[in-house]
Amino acid sequence: MILEKQQWSWLAVVGLCALWCGCASTGGRRDLPEWVRDPAALEKSYPRHRYFIGMGVCGGASGADLMSRKQAEATAVADIASVVEVQINDTVEAHDTSVERNGKLLEQSVRIQTTKRVVTGILSGVEIKHVYFDERSLNWHTVALLDRSRAGAGAAEAVAQRLARGRTVLAGLGAGPVSDLVALRRLESMTTELDRLAVALAIFAPSRKAAAKTQIETFKRNVAAQRETARGAARVRVVMASDQAAPLPPALRAAAVRALGEAGFSVVIDQAAGEFHVTVKTKTATQVGTMRIFEVSSGATFKLIEQGRTVMQGRVPIDPLSASRSNAEHLSRTRSLNRLADRLRMEIVAMLNDEGA
Repeated sequence: MILEKQQWSWLAVVGLCALWCGCASTGGRRDLPEWVRDPAALEKSYPRHRYFIGMGVCGGASGADLMSRKQAEATAVADIASVVEVQINDTVEAHDTSVERNGKLLEQSVRIQTTKRVVTGILSGVEIKHVYFDERSLNWHTVALLDRSRAGAGAAEAVAQRLARGRTVLAGLGAGPVSDLVALRRLESMTTELDRLAVALAIFAPSRKAAAKTQIETFKRNVAAQRETARGAARVRVVMASDQAAPLPPALRAAAVRALGEAGFSVVIDQAAGEFHVTVKTKTATQVGTMRIFEVSSGATFKLIEQGRTVMQGRVPIDPLSASRSNAEHLSRTRSLNRLADRLRMEIVAMLNDEGA
């Protein structure tokens, strides 16, 4: 009998604990708003065929913790953004557009970043609809909504804005083939964004798709035609210089030639429309001990010039990344300059690909 009473007592304690835990959980508490207890209930008021719904949760110190509230709201917006990005990327891949046929990892990464920029514009219509602070769990709960029709309007507005900027660039061509090619290269990412926006219109505003597609295709043809014209005349001569009399290794010139060629410029010896100047600088430190050690570091400045005007410029700083140590100064210098070559090529590529350069 005593054993039975102990068993029943234990079962009662377990039952009470289970009941208490259930009440403490979000799902069992009746004091919470319905959308916190059951997020699926939101679809009753905001059906998914009309809205994108995002939810965010963030712990906070109190109901006055506005930073935590803002974080919860940002999480809810990011929740919507991730869904929109997936829909755009899936639709693009399903239709196998021209910008999707090269599966290189680098280009895939660029496409993903482009989609994120496109989605940022579309999210201008997001509204934070519900906010609640749970005093017991110390959590902020938020709901963000994006009306699909507003997403379509945002996409249409983004198309108009990009086309206007692009047409302004095209209207400003004529300063010279080198400058023109630089300007046209900056439009490449814009045309990719326009492809994404066309997909967004097809998803969120089908009635606006046809008109936008016609304008986008016309703009892309104009850009392609102008780019081919500029490429044919954008001949550049590479001019190497050094702060020392000793000759530079061929790898440095080859690095500049390769970067320019990949960007569409023709590197020539004479009859050039522009010049690409590279000035190499070295720094030598000497350590004297049982043996004299020379540490040589190198860097470079470079600029693209057309008709006496600097079109673009950049630099590779002198730092330990290109340093070399040896008991022979010429050997340290050669090694340092060869290490500089790869960095020079990467910095030139970064400059030529910089949309805001």
